Parts: sequence; structure tokens; C-alpha cells
Amino acid sequence: MTTKTLIAGGVVLLLIPFLLLSFFVWPSSDDYAVLFLVQEYQQSIFHIYGRLYSTWVGRYSTLLGALLSPVVVYHLWFYRFLVFITWVLLLVAVNWFWRGVLVKDRGTLSHWMWAGVFVLLWVQAVPGMPDSFYWHSGVVVYTWPLIFFFFAAGGLLRWGQSGVVMRVLVVGAVFLMVGFNELAALLAIMIVAGVFFQGLAYKKQSGSTVRWWLLSAVVTGILILLLSPGNVQRMAFFSEGRDLFGAAYIAYTSLVKLNGVNLISLPLWLVLWVLFPLLNHEHFHTSLQPFLSWHPLVVLVGGQLAFYGFMLIPAWSMGIVPPLRIYNFLTPLWLLWFLWLTISLRFYLAKDKTFVWSAVSGKSLNAMVLLIGLSIMVNFVKVPGGDYVYGGNVPRAWSDLVFRAAPFNRAMHEREALIYAAIEEGKQEVVLPALKDPPGTIFFLDITSDPDHWINILYARHYGVDRVSLED
Repeated sequence: MTTKTLIAGGVVLLLIPFLLLSFFVWPSSDDYAVLFLVQEYQQSIFHIYGRLYSTWVGRYSTLLGALLSPVVVYHLWFYRFLVFITWVLLLVAVNWFWRGVLVKDRGTLSHWMWAGVFVLLWVQAVPGMPDSFYWHSGVVVYTWPLIFFFFAAGGLLRWGQSGVVMRVLVVGAVFLMVGFNELAALLAIMIVAGVFFQGLAYKKQSGSTVRWWLLSAVVTGILILLLSPGNVQRMAFFSEGRDLFGAAYIAYTSLVKLNGVNLISLPLWLVLWVLFPLLNHEHFHTSLQPFLSWHPLVVLVGGQLAFYGFMLIPAWSMGIVPPLRIYNFLTPLWLLWFLWLTISLRFYLAKDKTFVWSAVSGKSLNAMVLLIGLSIMVNFVKVPGGDYVYGGNVPRAWSDLVFRAAPFNRAMHEREALIYAAIEEGKQEVVLPALKDPPGTIFFLDITSDPDHWINILYARHYGVDRVSLED
């Protein structure tokens, strides 16, 4: 068995539970809130979009996803399909990105292998899987813009070899990315800044076209965001919690957490140990090579300042500690930055002729691949007399798929049956049993024992009863 085949098989084995768990998810919290916002405007789709833009928020791409809420909440199979197809598109977009980054070894299996390893390192480390991957509201706001980011970044790297259609698609992807959330807008600005700084086209005229098309797309998107009456109202809603100095401290602690949740990943260090001697200039796209040669201290400080800015935006605008989905959104960007830092360090050390780092090959490489796979899969411990504690999301996902997903799905169907039975009996207040050991990979927020909790109110309204609560 070749090393590529071994890696590809391991990636499939470790990622497959995340795809299969898509078919066990249920709507939650904001899914119902957005549903009722959309339902309040019983007119054409353009009128609904205009009303939401004016009264809710200016995130125009998020609003497009929000318009699906009446369908995904009332049709469980479509909700699950949407989550599943998001995973598929994410893998495709990441693969497209690496096909642009890597110029050597263009085999299809190699690029899928790199995409799979990257996604594995990503999902293994994120602190809140359900927030961004299995919850429609989170998927729309935080995972979809990442799909557009990887597609746009990969498209820019291949711009000089592509036709007009690809150029239009990439510019459109950047425009859509701006409209998902403020962090995605900042990311789009950084893409355009990088293009203006270096240029990613082979021909000078084409490069100029790239720069101005992208700049126009980002400026247009930002104006749509900033001029939205709905965005002004949303920011005013959180204005009492905004404090620049408090936000600066929150952003600092959040940056420490972002670094921590990724640096404790043993598979990341093992992968870098194997790759370190192979990180040479000729492996990467020519337009990236000047960036990869930056001094590692510049990459280190610049990257940390950029991530501090990413954390400062939600901390200041909302006056709260950024939710876990912010960390989920930033983790793949953190991984790309950390790879950049490693490459720059590799080039810097290579200037010293005494620097030696032996490459792992042959049976030793296969052994390292198996070790990396085991470090991902078996990263959990059993507390004596207690529960399992997982050190990563991959073993948790497998455990949830095998032991918790099906019972959770049956329990949710039983809840629905109890509600429908109560309605037939003329009851308008329903007390439901609490869930036992729900799958943490896909389970987001549940109703509470308080019937006046906002989630309970939305849940009751969805099923057509007055009040709903959990058993104490």
C-alpha cells in the first residue's frame, strides 16, 4: 500500500462520521426565529428581502440563506440535506484551493488528500462543532462564507490560466463573501489588499483587471452593509454593551484561546514534523513565493495582529465574548497562517548551511501516517465512574454516530408525537421529557424548563401550542 493510498483511506475513515451525522440534525433556536421573521412578510421574495434588509440586518448574503428558513424548518429532510451538501461543498472548495496553491504533484488523489488533511486538522480543533456545521443559522453565516473564500482564493491563484467566466465567478464569490458577516468582509478586504500588494495574474493587463474588479466588488459589498437601515438598528440594539477598552481585553483573551485550542492539537505538530523538510519554494504557486519568503517574525507578529482585529470586531460590536462559531470561522485561517509561519521559518533556517532536517520516507513515513491517524482517532479518556472525555472532535463524532445519533433522533420524533397528541386532545400547554445524553457533535441548543424562555416561545409557536417546557 502506497503512502498516498494510506493517507487517503485514513482521511475518508476519519471524516465520514461528520457527513453521516448530517442526517440526524434538527432545527434549533434561531432557525425558528428567522422562520417567523420571514413569515411576517407574506409577499414576493423581493419584498421580503427588502423588508429584512431594512429592519433586521444588512448582511445581504446571509439574508439569502435566511429565506430558506420556512423550507428547512418545516421539511426536516431538506434541513439535513442542506447540512450534508455544505460539508460536500466545503471539501470541494478546499480541494480547489489546494489545487491552486500546490504546483507540484498535480494528481487528483494528492489534492484531495491535502484537502482532507486540512479539513481534519480544522474540525479536530474547533471548540463548537454544532454552532457552525450542523445548525442552519450558523452554517449560513459562518461556513458558507468560508466556502466562497476558498473558492475565490483558489480561483485567484489560477486566474492567469482561466477565462472570463472564471473571473466573473471569483469576483462574484468575493462580493458574496462580504455580505455574510463583518469578519468575512474583513477577510475579503485582506484578499484584495494582497492582490494589490503583489498581484496574482501572469499578465500585467490581466493583473490590473483583477485588482480593480475585486476592489469594486468589496467596496460595493461594504457600502451595502454600512448603508443598511437594518444593520444600524442591529448595532443600536447592542450599543449599551459596547466599550472599546473592554472589547480590547476580550479580544486579547479570545486570541489566547484561539491560539490555545489549535496549538494543543498533537496531530498538527506531527503533520508539520513530516512536512517541514518538504516545504520548498518550488512546491507552491509562483505568486505565493514572495510572501512565503517573509521573515518569520514578521509573519508571526502580523498574523497575531490580524487575528486580534478579527476578535476585536465582534467583541466591540456586540459587547460580548465572541461565541464559539467565531473560533470555528477563524480556525482554518489560523491553520493557513501557521503553515505560512512554518514555511517562512523553514526558508529562514535553510539560509544556514548547517541546518539539517531529515525527511521521513518509506516505511517510516507510513508509520508516521498511522501514528497521526491514531493521535486523531483515539484522543479520549474514560473518567473512572464517569463519562468519556474527548480531546478532539473526530473520536467524539464517531462515538456520537455509533451510540447517540439514532437515540437522539428517536427522542426528537417522540417529542413531536407528544405535541401532536396534546393538540388532538385540545391541550395548549405541553411538558416534554428532557433529552438523555444527546450527541454533542450535532446538538446545539434545546428548549428549557422555563416556558417563557425565548427558545421555548419560538418552539411552541412553531408547533402551534401556547406553551412548551421540559420536565424538571
